[in-house]
Amino acid sequence: MRLVKFTQIEVLFFSGVLFTGLFVLGFIRLNLTQASHQAVEQFSQQNRFELAAADTMQLATKLNALMASDGVQCIFGSYDNRIFVDAKKGFCGGGILTEKVKIQGIPVTNLEIFITYVMPRALIYSALVLLLAQILSILFFFRLYHDRITISNHAKEKLVELANQVAHDIRSPLSAMNIAISKMSGLDPDSREILSSVSERISQIANDLLARSKANDVSVLQVLHEEPGKTNVHGVVLASLVSQLLSEKRLEHEHNEKVDIVIDFDPDSKIQVHGVASDIQRIVSNLINNSVDASKAEETNVITISMRSYNDRTELTIGDTGKGIPEDALDKLGRRGFSFGKEDGNGLGIYDAKSKIESWTGHLNILSKVDRGTLVTLVFRNFIE
Repeated sequence: MRLVKFTQIEVLFFSGVLFTGLFVLGFIRLNLTQASHQAVEQFSQQNRFELAAADTMQLATKLNALMASDGVQCIFGSYDNRIFVDAKKGFCGGGILTEKVKIQGIPVTNLEIFITYVMPRALIYSALVLLLAQILSILFFFRLYHDRITISNHAKEKLVELANQVAHDIRSPLSAMNIAISKMSGLDPDSREILSSVSERISQIANDLLARSKANDVSVLQVLHEEPGKTNVHGVVLASLVSQLLSEKRLEHEHNEKVDIVIDFDPDSKIQVHGVASDIQRIVSNLINNSVDASKAEETNVITISMRSYNDRTELTIGDTGKGIPEDALDKLGRRGFSFGKEDGNGLGIYDAKSKIESWTGHLNILSKVDRGTLVTLVFRNFIE
């Protein structure tokens, strides 16, 4: 059985039950301690003359009479190593339910009196009920947790089954598309190359999905968003990779007069960075799509892709002149599940990009001004063979 993370509500519930129980038991224990010392102090005041005179006969009589009290468990008294009272109803030491108190400040030396008080039965029953309630609450909690794990694992299995089916079924139409592309007449070489590249990239995405689902047949994280550090990272030529993607994007938006994609880097650069080719292309593609979605109705959105290398790092920036992002939303970008500006957004795009790049020991930064545009910077660590 795979474990799933506790939610904040579950952690708060479990902590609340635990700390409530500890607080109540601690309060009851403190009450017993204070009441026991007050009772001993009162006995000392009422029998100060007998204690001063070491009148063991009177003290024994009064102490034995004290045993009739429900709150007294044991009484022990000795003078000059001679025991003059030793009465008990049960356990006579100190514990959670008992408090053993020695009478202090006796003027006569060698006179010792110990009185053990027990927690009142009403409080004992209350403590037992509280303990039982805690146990039942914790059992109920772990029952819910077990059900949650079962449901989660079932959902993961279904998702993997769906991923396998999609990855398998997509191969046939892709093969047909490749054949159709090869037979197209009158298609210019650049368009043919772009279509072949798109087909190859879709095929690679399907293969990656299938491979990841087979590697871990119940893990959603590895099917959709592979855990940081677990990816087979190697050196990729970033300029070539991004140039190939931008050819697709330019073709996709060639009839969109409100979008102008500008390339500001050397496409022949051979600098390699740490990463995975298919993941980098998917991240950059999603970021360009975000920029296109941020276009204003009345202005052309200039999307500029730049690349600069500094020492052991390479920065890839995607900048646009679109609507921009408010500060309150900008602070939340990168959190899983948070989406801005998209009605059908699932909040995974920026989260996935940030997680992937950080797993390659890089990082992602976002700067934005409302009505001015957005600049996303991807920082990669250069790959040195």
